[in-house]
Amino acid sequence: MRMRLVEPGRAGSAPAGLIGALALIVAVEGWLGRSPAVPEARSRLVASWRTAMERASGPEAGAEILAFGDSLVKLGILPRVLEARLGWSAYNLAVLGGGPPTSHALLRRVLDAGHRPRAIVVSFSPLLLGMDPRTNLDWWCRQFDAPERLELAWRSRDARFAAPLLVEGALPSRGYADAFRDLVGLSAFTTPRGGERMEPDELRTLLRNWQLNRGAQVAPRRFVPIAGALPRPFDGPGWSWQPHPAHSVHVERFLGLAQERGIPVYWVLTPADALWLERNKRAGTVSSYRRFVEGQVARFANLTVLDGQRTGWDRALFRDPIHLNRDGAVRLSLAVADSIVRIRNRDRTDPPGGRWIALDERASPAMASRGYQNLLEDLDQSRLAVIRAENDPITMEGPRS
Repeated sequence: MRMRLVEPGRAGSAPAGLIGALALIVAVEGWLGRSPAVPEARSRLVASWRTAMERASGPEAGAEILAFGDSLVKLGILPRVLEARLGWSAYNLAVLGGGPPTSHALLRRVLDAGHRPRAIVVSFSPLLLGMDPRTNLDWWCRQFDAPERLELAWRSRDARFAAPLLVEGALPSRGYADAFRDLVGLSAFTTPRGGERMEPDELRTLLRNWQLNRGAQVAPRRFVPIAGALPRPFDGPGWSWQPHPAHSVHVERFLGLAQERGIPVYWVLTPADALWLERNKRAGTVSSYRRFVEGQVARFANLTVLDGQRTGWDRALFRDPIHLNRDGAVRLSLAVADSIVRIRNRDRTDPPGGRWIALDERASPAMASRGYQNLLEDLDQSRLAVIRAENDPITMEGPRS
């Protein structure tokens, strides 16, 4: 019997090159999946997210008050001030640019580690609630495990987001992209999808600031205008603000998880610059957002809203139109602490309407500055400390009370 040789490229021939390439990819991905994680790209967002994930499984998560949310909380709620006012330990697990899925994952890590805080402070900004979750695709792929990615993909109800989330998340090599750019010298010409690339001293400044302020980021006093500060009203007929399904469902899961464990949640509507608020009121963003929050209050008995949007605070308390500086953050933290004390001491049979509370404004900026400023270190002070250290290991003694 004569053997028939199959010529390369003819029908029925085995694509040896393709098979070899696929086998190599599978082998490399499997090896990378078992390898230690490489350092993350140097960006504010990624550094913030990774640090919060680490702290959520560490001893810091055992604090009696934990703060979750995005940059409005990270810059606005100061654990050292809460501790001084309440006598309870506190830690801020809020994440720069972190949407509700991140907060839900962090809270689940805290509870899985065996911790149960006495109270949770949180805020979900309308900007991030309405944002396309694909904006943070790299984050979901790198930091969420397979079940979390599958759940997020399912809950998003968006195939354009779900498909790349599942595919990219399954490839360990995606986490090595930034290290490869550094290795071959391309890092100077590219920017990681997690945000702008930082110099090492800037990263050390942020890490120092977060550690000294127990997870919070303390902004200097100087006001920095932001053109068209988001969330801006969108022009066009029929436009109205609404949360993305992937975000709204994780708000509900976050609140539900806390309710299952009997943990009170305080949703802070953070103050904002008067011009920003007025512009968004005209666009309907503020009223739509407040209706969304009202729906959560009606659904979750453990939720109380602390409303700071009607305080009318002066611009001197803001770092930019939506973020507080150190003076504003002290004042907000004091108001939140005092509200928590009053709520815990009042009759628990109050009707649902009693769970939407205007923040107390009796604590003046002058009083806050005199009594609590020495507990803090803002970013300018952290930067000077890092420069003086001349790349020595960071000293974490922190401000003295």
